[in-house]
Amino acid sequence: MEGFELNVLKGAKKILSKKVKFILIERHFFQSYKGNSTEKVHLFLKKNNFKLIKRFTFPLLYFQDNLYEKK
Repeated sequence: MEGFELNVLKGAKKILSKKVKFILIERHFFQSYKGNSTEKVHLFLKKNNFKLIKRFTFPLLYFQDNLYEKK
């Protein structure tokens, strides 16, 4: 999704409400990804009954995976 996570999640809102139990969002820390709003994605998922349950940080690769579960 490379920067379009929020757009994809908004487009899949009906499916998220019915069929999705877990969502894994990959977050990059490279300069080229500056401006992508991780906070907006988090708030969207929270508003749609998903809770952040685990963060997997990969320090040498400069990215993090955030795992959300539907409440």
